[in-house]
Amino acid sequence: MQTCSACHGGNETTLGPEIPIIAGLSFTVIEDALILFSQGGRPCTSMCAIAASLGPTEKEALANYLEQQTFIPADQDADPVLTALGAELHRDKGCETCHSDGGRNGNGMAPILAGQRTAYLRNALNQVRAASRSGPKVMNQAIRTLDNNEIEALLNYYANNGQQH
Repeated sequence: MQTCSACHGGNETTLGPEIPIIAGLSFTVIEDALILFSQGGRPCTSMCAIAASLGPTEKEALANYLEQQTFIPADQDADPVLTALGAELHRDKGCETCHSDGGRNGNGMAPILAGQRTAYLRNALNQVRAASRSGPKVMNQAIRTLDNNEIEALLNYYANNGQQH
């Protein structure tokens, strides 16, 4: 867990705006991310080497530990106009199906979006748009249709909903 804390902070809360909050995410979200990183299925950062060094039992133990932690939303500002547009997009693009309660909950297979670091989410969404990162087919298709303003609207919506947690 000390390796995780070097970047994600104590109790796995993030130290930097582009590093995700991983405490409180579901077992499946964490384990899948570790597997993808270890196989080069996501754009590589230091996480690829770290994940590759973990065996299946270690990945499971880490995912179990992180799932038991509390997700603490990042304290972020949000533009009210963009937040309103983001709420419409979240609903109209079907995001609520997997990221329910305005992104505050995942369905066990999807991560929490509300309160996640905006810079991290922006990077992740742009990677999906560029096809260098992928998720479920329906999500990939929805994200790839978004323009920059719509992505910013969703980011403001998730930043705002994190404050209402």
